[in-house]
Amino acid sequence: MNSASRNMTVRLHQNSIADYIAAFRTAQDLFEKVEIASFLPPHDHPHYLEILSELVRLELARSWTLGKPIALAFYQARYPDLFANAALVYKIVVEEFRLRRQAGERPTPRNTANDMISTATIGRRFAFPVACRAIGSILFWQRPKY
Repeated sequence: MNSASRNMTVRLHQNSIADYIAAFRTAQDLFEKVEIASFLPPHDHPHYLEILSELVRLELARSWTLGKPIALAFYQARYPDLFANAALVYKIVVEEFRLRRQAGERPTPRNTANDMISTATIGRRFAFPVACRAIGSILFWQRPKY
């Protein structure tokens, strides 16, 4: 069998997480302002929160790159279901913490936790404090050795 007769079937996974992320990144490259909601799957999609988390992280990074950072409280108010998931909140808070440090700020895990607690809606449980304590643990192990 020569190479010209091989089956060259391309398999596409419809609605994969990567597809949503790629579409959002492309839109970010083409347009100045992109709405996350326009790139989300239906709310009952099995990976809805994971996709939302990734899109928030991408928009967050882009906002810092453009010098117009978006506060996490904005996302918390807009997507409360996302902020009820400790694992996904951890990823977002770590990303925001990294971006703030990269921009020359000196955030501390304690300040980050206090900021997040003060913006939390009363009567609703959010995972920020847990995520911020985890950031403190990570920073402890990543401190430079003198």
